[in-house]
Amino acid sequence: MHLFGIFIVTVLNSSSELPTSPTQVDFYIFHAHYVQALERFVCRLIEKAYQQKHQIFVLANTEAQAKLLDSLLWVVNPDSFIPHSLLLAGQEETFCLNGEGKSQHFPVVIGYGTMPQSTRTLLINLAETVPDFFAQFQRIAELVAPEESARIAGRQRFRFYREQQVVLNSHDISK
Repeated sequence: MHLFGIFIVTVLNSSSELPTSPTQVDFYIFHAHYVQALERFVCRLIEKAYQQKHQIFVLANTEAQAKLLDSLLWVVNPDSFIPHSLLLAGQEETFCLNGEGKSQHFPVVIGYGTMPQSTRTLLINLAETVPDFFAQFQRIAELVAPEESARIAGRQRFRFYREQQVVLNSHDISK
């Protein structure tokens, strides 16, 4: 599969049993310190995954980052609309109406301090640690900001996945 011109590698789930569907884990390493570069990349990643009908959970590193992503999704691509909701600690997941007037979970949930409350296929992890609930996803995108503390945390997450005997793929994001 191709995502933003980058090949994504299929890897096995971290459990010792054969997975019912393969999990994909990719690290996106940022080098540039541009304002909102990581968040704008996340918005493009969300848009592409939404177009491919994924149910997406974005785990933000801070509440401010979650709110920024919520705002950016409204303006980053004026030709696109991505139904999404913000889920902060202590809140309940909200619903939207589909084209047939039926209630459904939002296809994109941006969370901080919480875990998904509905089935999701893609985790976009911006947090400094691997969340306890990572194994429930078919795909995981780990993003690593250019700051040294983020790189150290990214290396720890990489080691964790490697210890789970998961084959990892990484991509350098220069711009």
